[in-house]
Amino acid sequence: MQNIIDLILAYKYTAIFIGLLTGGETVLLPALYIAVTNGALDIKLVVAINILATVISDSFWYILGRWINKETILSSRFFSKKLSGARDFSEFFERHSLYAVFISKFIYGTRMITQVLAGMHKTSFIKYMAVDIMGILSLTGVFLILIEFLQVSIGMMLKLTYGTEIIFGIFVIIVLILLSLFKRIIKKKWLQQ
Repeated sequence: MQNIIDLILAYKYTAIFIGLLTGGETVLLPALYIAVTNGALDIKLVVAINILATVISDSFWYILGRWINKETILSSRFFSKKLSGARDFSEFFERHSLYAVFISKFIYGTRMITQVLAGMHKTSFIKYMAVDIMGILSLTGVFLILIEFLQVSIGMMLKLTYGTEIIFGIFVIIVLILLSLFKRIIKKKWLQQ
C-alpha cells in the first residue's frame, strides 16, 4: 500500500488527471482544497488539468452519442441506471440542449448522460464545447469560492479546535448532499416539463 501512495505522490498531477477523467468532482474538490489550503499543489495547474480532463471526458461521451442511435441509448440498462426517466430527459434536452449541458455540471450524476444526449441530438460541437467549458469554469469557480469560505471559517474554528480534517470531511459531505438534492429537484422539474 505504501508503494501505491509513494507512486501517487511522485506523479501527483498525473494521478489528479486520471482521477478527474474517472471521478470528476469527487477528485476535483479535494485537489482544489489541498491547493488552496496548504499549497502542496499548484492551483493554476489543478484548474488547467481539471479543464483538460473534463473536456476530454465530455468529448468522449459526446462522440459516443454521435455514434450510437437514440433507441440504443434510451433503452440501454447502463444509461437508464445513470438517469431514470432517460426518455423524458431526452425530450427536455431537445428543447433546452445548451442549458442542459451547462446545468449538468452542477447536478451530480447527470453529466455523462447529458454529454451523450448532446452528441445524440447532433448539438453543434463548437456551441456544445463553448457551453461545456463555461460550465466547467463556473463549477470550478463555485468550488474555489466555497473552499475560500471554508478556509476562513476553519481559520476561525482552529482558534477553538484542531479538527481541520473533521471540518473538511463535514464540508465534503454537505456539498455532496446538496448536489444530490439539487439533482433530484432539477430532475423532477425537467421530467415535469
